[in-house]
Amino acid sequence: MERPTIALPKEVVNFSWKDSLLTLQKLQVLHKERWVDKVDIKVKTTGIPYFLFMPLSDFHIGAKGTDYKALKGHLELIKNYGVSTILLGDMGDFFSPTVIPSGMMDDVVNPNEQAEIIRSFFKEYREGILSVVSGNHEGWNKKTSGFDLYTYLASELEIPLLNSGGVVNIKVDKERYRLRLFHKVARLNSQFNYTHAGKQALRLGGIDNLDMVISGDKHLGAVETTTYGDKKVIVAQLGTFKTDDPFGKDIGMPQKPTIFFPIFALDGRQHNIEYFSNPTSAVEFYETMNKGIKNRAVAMLGIK
Repeated sequence: MERPTIALPKEVVNFSWKDSLLTLQKLQVLHKERWVDKVDIKVKTTGIPYFLFMPLSDFHIGAKGTDYKALKGHLELIKNYGVSTILLGDMGDFFSPTVIPSGMMDDVVNPNEQAEIIRSFFKEYREGILSVVSGNHEGWNKKTSGFDLYTYLASELEIPLLNSGGVVNIKVDKERYRLRLFHKVARLNSQFNYTHAGKQALRLGGIDNLDMVISGDKHLGAVETTTYGDKKVIVAQLGTFKTDDPFGKDIGMPQKPTIFFPIFALDGRQHNIEYFSNPTSAVEFYETMNKGIKNRAVAMLGIK
C-alpha cells in the first residue's frame, strides 16, 4: 500500500534582525537576576535612639531536631519590640531525593510543605525583614530543579535579596554602618575559633570601612570585637535552631549545635554598636532605655 500524499502547512518565520534583538532584550529582562551585592537601608528611630537588629539563620524548618519553642521566642522580639532581622539562609531543611536523600528521614514535613511554612513566615513578619541571604540548603533545590524559593517570595513581598558575602549599608538617623553578610564563609572555618572565618573574610575581602561581619551555616555561635587597621569591627558567627542534628553526628561533627543569635543596638546619635547575647538582655536594655525616655519627658513637663 502506497503512503498517501499529505500537505502540511509550511512553517513561516518572519522575524527580522530587529525583532530578534527585541525578543532577546525582553527575555533578558524576564530572566534578570534579582540577587544583588549591596542593599542600602535608611532608619529613622522613634523613642529610643537605637536601631535593634537581630540577624537570624539556620532555622531548618521541617527538621525533627529544630527547637521550635526557642525559634518562637526569638521571633517575639520582632513582633513586640520592633527588632529587625536579616535572614542568612537555611530557613528550610530541604533535603531531597537528589541531594543527601537520607536527610529526608530526619524531616517531619517534605520540602514543599517547608516552603509553604516559610512563605507564611515571610508574609507575617514582612515589616521586620530587611533582606535575605540564601543558604546552601535552599541552593540544593535551585541547582537540582531551577526553583529559587526566595526569588518567588521576594517578588511578591519586595524583600531585597543579597548575595552571600554582600554588603548592607544602614543609615540610622545620622550615623552610617556597614555590614558584610555571608551564609557561609568557605574554607576558612575553625572548630576551635568560631569567629576565625569572619575575621579572615574581613582581611581578605577587600572591602573597607566595615563595622560588622556576620555569617551562619556552622551551627556554632560566637561574637567578638576585633580591630582592622584602626577600626573596631564586630565579627559574629550565628548558631542554629536545629539543636539535634543526626546528619551532623553521622559526618562526625563533635560539637553540639548552639542557639546563638546576638541582638545588636546601632546608635543613631554617635557611631557605636552594643550587642546582647540573648533576648532577655536585649529586652532589659529596651525597657530600661524606654523607661528613661519616659521619665525625662515627665520631668521636662513638670509632672509630679
